[in-house]
Amino acid sequence: MRYFIALILLPTTVLAGTSPSLCTQAEDVVFSCRLKRSTKVVSVCTSRDLLQKPNGGYVIYRFGEAGAVELEYPASRRNSPGQFSYYHYFRPDTDQVSLSFSNVGYRYVIHEDHDEMQTPAGSAGVSATEIKSGKTVTLECAGDPVAHWYRIDGAVACDDDLMSSCLSPAQN
Repeated sequence: MRYFIALILLPTTVLAGTSPSLCTQAEDVVFSCRLKRSTKVVSVCTSRDLLQKPNGGYVIYRFGEAGAVELEYPASRRNSPGQFSYYHYFRPDTDQVSLSFSNVGYRYVIHEDHDEMQTPAGSAGVSATEIKSGKTVTLECAGDPVAHWYRIDGAVACDDDLMSSCLSPAQN
């Protein structure tokens, strides 16, 4: 009887941890979450062969709702990993990851931060900064995101920050 109960609870737990995504079934999800006080979703997707063929694979950012994507970057998938910058900092109790790009006068940063010394311990979302004025709008995830950052590590250029521990494509 004990095993029967565990089997019934397992699918519920798995489903509770899912998050909506704007990635297609032919793509891998790197990051995705629904935003607080919104029906909108932010997703970072890759071709399934990105790590095997960094020059032939792609990375794409999508913002909006299923069936109504408001922003998709870049417009062309060709050489798209080179349009992004990846940052990963890790130490005990702290993990900070971000992916950034610039588009039409704005700098976008998709981030996931976890720091046991802070309250709350984690945050995730996207921020858009107008480059000219420096004004920033930040949208937070409504819950824990789906995050598989390893899917871009080694395919997307590392941020210039010296504390970044990501693997650059040249080091690959």
